[in-house]
Amino acid sequence: VIYTKDYSDYNNDVNIAEVHSHMAKQRRTIINTSSLPTEEISAIKSESWPIMFEQIYIKMAEKSPAPPPLASSIGTDQYGGQSGAVAGEKITGIHLIVLVHGFQGNSFDMRVMKNNLSILHPEALFLCSCKNEGKTEEDISDMGARLAQEVTDFAQEWCPGSTLGMLSFIGHSLGGLIIRAALPYLKAYQDKMENFVTFSSPHLGYMYASNTIVDAGMWVLKRWRASKCLEQLSMTDEKDYHKTFLYQISTMPGLGWFKNVLLVSSYQDRYVPVESARIELMQKAIDDEKKGAMYIEITRNILSSIKAERLYRIDIDFVISEKNLDSFIGRTAHIQFLENDIFMKIFAYRY
Repeated sequence: VIYTKDYSDYNNDVNIAEVHSHMAKQRRTIINTSSLPTEEISAIKSESWPIMFEQIYIKMAEKSPAPPPLASSIGTDQYGGQSGAVAGEKITGIHLIVLVHGFQGNSFDMRVMKNNLSILHPEALFLCSCKNEGKTEEDISDMGARLAQEVTDFAQEWCPGSTLGMLSFIGHSLGGLIIRAALPYLKAYQDKMENFVTFSSPHLGYMYASNTIVDAGMWVLKRWRASKCLEQLSMTDEKDYHKTFLYQISTMPGLGWFKNVLLVSSYQDRYVPVESARIELMQKAIDDEKKGAMYIEITRNILSSIKAERLYRIDIDFVISEKNLDSFIGRTAHIQFLENDIFMKIFAYRY
């Protein structure tokens, strides 16, 4: 638990990936699977479990006293953590949960998460977005507008009148930015916004990407397929960075409407820079006299817009046994957020 004024605290531990990997291996040896909530989870050997490292940032006023310990409001669960971590006050009405796929993806990508959530929340409505299928190389702003219209049409059809109680969004990869681009068009629902959850979404783009293979692939796609989306993510869409998509969206309203914000990442995922997925300041940017100020400004724009009392940054350590090109370039971990059923079950139960 980290108490903060503006969520802009940053982790300058360059060995955090190694630390998490080592701790995850130790943790897997002591998990008591017999105490877990469902038989299908407890039957799986703990050696294959993904391990979550959770940081809870609690916003405090400058002179306010420290809040009571989390245990006073959040109960301990079978995983040694807190159950119902983002549970809020009971709200009547329909809870609509929108799931948004990523780059070159489709609505079917979100099926595992949707299925697990629907078991725990059978009363909720689910929309797996499909309006941007085959169009994810286009302008992200246009994708956001299409998503907003899709959500509006769905809500009007399935939640008539005032029956909509809550509206939550879950995005994978590019899906997280598509959601943010849609929010300004959904102002009519701002008082309904509940949960904003992203899995490995490049909120800060690829300014400090360390994967040369992915960088090369992006260059090819931008040059030969005229991918507007990748130009925006690499901030080459405008010469003046204040006019770039990533800067413009950092100043737009939307994130401040949500009661809960969860940013999920993995140091094993080299498709998306982990600080970009966590919307987190990094020492490299602070030391960079050329581009650092731009990165810091965008980061602080986003973080300052978050009004939720708690921000969750969650790092996942997956068990990746195969040794191939996908695991080498970090793609395996990126896809695990969509395909790892154990992770989905644990995440759905905990949050």
